Amino acid sequence: NPKGEFTLIVAGASPTTDQEAPTDAEILAQLQVLIQQGMSRSGASRTLAQQLNLSRRHIYQLSTDLESQA
Repeated sequence: NPKGEFTLIVAGASPTTDQEAPTDAEILAQLQVLIQQGMSRSGASRTLAQQLNLSRRHIYQLSTDLESQA
């Protein structure tokens, strides 16, 4: 008789095609809101990356654009 733990995978997550990836301008707008709320650039980038399922590095690079615009 088998003993121990078993993992059963029924199906993987299917990609969502209903949502389009946000544009850089939309990401910058969201970053600006988070930064104005008191978050650091790094924290805001990390939060957005998790929410949008995007690269934190890309979002952080966009955040440097905000600083140069200010």
